[in-house]
Amino acid sequence: MRPATPPRAATSTGPRARTVAGAASALTLILALAMPRAALGALGLQVTPDAGQPGATLTATATGFPPSQPVTFWWDATTLLGPPVVADGTGRAVAEIEIPAGASLGAHFVRGCQGSSCPPGSPDQFYIDDTV
Repeated sequence: MRPATPPRAATSTGPRARTVAGAASALTLILALAMPRAALGALGLQVTPDAGQPGATLTATATGFPPSQPVTFWWDATTLLGPPVVADGTGRAVAEIEIPAGASLGAHFVRGCQGSSCPPGSPDQFYIDDTV
C-alpha cells in the first residue's frame, strides 16, 4: 500500500487565473476602504502647552488619521490654523500653531480634521489665560 500524498494545489497562468487574482486584489482594496475608522487607530489630538496667551505657539499632535493624507487644524471650528499637515505612515500629524491674536480669555478648542470632516474624537482644549 502506498502512502497517501496530499493533493497538489492547482496552478495556472491563463486568463482565468489572472481574472481571479485581479478580483482578489480589488476585493482587498474595497475591504481596506470600508474599514471602520477604529481600525486605523484611535482618533486623538493633544495640544501642548494647554494654556497661554494670544500670539503664543502651541504644538498640536493628531493621531488616528489615514496615513499620507492631509490633516487641517482649526481653532474653535471657525479659524483654519495654517496649511494642512500630511499624516505620517502611522496616521500622526504634528503642527506648530500660533494662537490667533484676537482670541478671548477662556476655553477654546483645537480640532484635527480631514477635508471637511472633523471627527468628534479629535478636539482638545486650550485655555487663554490673563497671566503675563
